[in-house]
Amino acid sequence: MTWSGLGRMRLWGTVHPALGADVDEATAFLARGTLVNTLTSIKLPSDDRESGT
Repeated sequence: MTWSGLGRMRLWGTVHPALGADVDEATAFLARGTLVNTLTSIKLPSDDRESGT
């Protein structure tokens, strides 16, 4: 297993119980956090978002 795999397992083991959420909710929480970090790291301007309409 890679270090990044171990890091994800450790993160899951910390976040999942602390949230008090089921597996699907905890997964969605971590996925959104990962997406936000990725978009921030590539410096995507906030006005590049789609309006959703």
